[in-house]
Amino acid sequence: MSYAHSRKRRYDLSITRTKGSVLFSMRMDLLQSDETKIRILKQLRGSKELTLNALRNRIGSVNFVSVKRACLFLRRLSLIEMDSRRAGERQYTGVRLTEVGETLTRKL
Repeated sequence: MSYAHSRKRRYDLSITRTKGSVLFSMRMDLLQSDETKIRILKQLRGSKELTLNALRNRIGSVNFVSVKRACLFLRRLSLIEMDSRRAGERQYTGVRLTEVGETLTRKL
């Protein structure tokens, strides 16, 4: 079993009130697969629709299967929509943000 996805990066998160005082602060550890999901959402934020391969190319240094699995997970959360279509012999999967995904990515 590969432990490549168990590498963690530490993030600090502060939640503030409207008056500017800090309500609470916490540390978050994100796995590499979590970072991939965040990068997918950020790439889709500025695009109407992208194919899985186009997403992989824009993210870089991630293989196709990892991108597809991350998209399937995001689809289960109703953050993205995926639809498959054929063009000749090839099958393409288009990916786009849902309204919920659009709202969430404004906060990333």
